[in-house]
Order: sequence, then structure tokens, then C-alpha cells
Amino acid sequence: MLRQDQFEGLAVFVAVAQASGFSAAAVRLGISPSAVSQAVRNLEERLGFPLFNRTTRSVSLTEAGQRYFDRILPCIEELSAATEELDENADQPSGLGHRHGPHPGRQGVRRHFRHPGR
Repeated sequence: MLRQDQFEGLAVFVAVAQASGFSAAAVRLGISPSAVSQAVRNLEERLGFPLFNRTTRSVSLTEAGQRYFDRILPCIEELSAATEELDENADQPSGLGHRHGPHPGRQGVRRHFRHPGR
């Protein structure tokens, strides 16, 4: 069964891996570097293993982090594509009670799953 917290931090993790850094990922995601660091730290705690090797000058994926990245990246890209598809169709009427404009519940999904790491 899916739990709500299973997906927290995944888009942030992907952004850090693709940007090879927390600060660059923060800029790409439009959030603070400390929020990026906290999201990754929480994800690592939930998973029970480190995802990144951190030094003062660089950030790189651990072996386990690379395997995890390779496994979840297609899923994140698929979620991003699904969200973009919904956005493209948001103004097209469908059904009896169509609301005009984007659905307010999708705002958080859009922010984290639109173009991960870009």
C-alpha cells in the first residue's frame, strides 16, 4: 500500500543528483538550499542509507544513491510528463462540471515534478 511520505524528497533528490550540488538544485527548484538539504536528509533517514558523498567542495552519489537514482528517474520523468499533459488540457472543457483554470490541488505536484532537475 502506498504511503503519502514515500514520495517526499524524490524530486529534490533527483535535482541534487542532476545538478551535482545542493545550491544549484535549490536554484532550479526555487527553494532554499537548507530546504533541499533537509529534504535529502529526511529521505536518507527514511531509506536508511546515504545517497550522497558530501565534501566541502563536491557532492556525488554513493553507489546505493546511483542505483536508486537510476531506478527512480524514469518514474519522476513519467510523473512530470503526466503533469504537463494535465496542464496542457486544463483549459479544455470535459464532463458536466468543468472548472476553468488549474486545479488547486495540483500546485504542489507541479512545483516538484515539472522538469525534475532542470
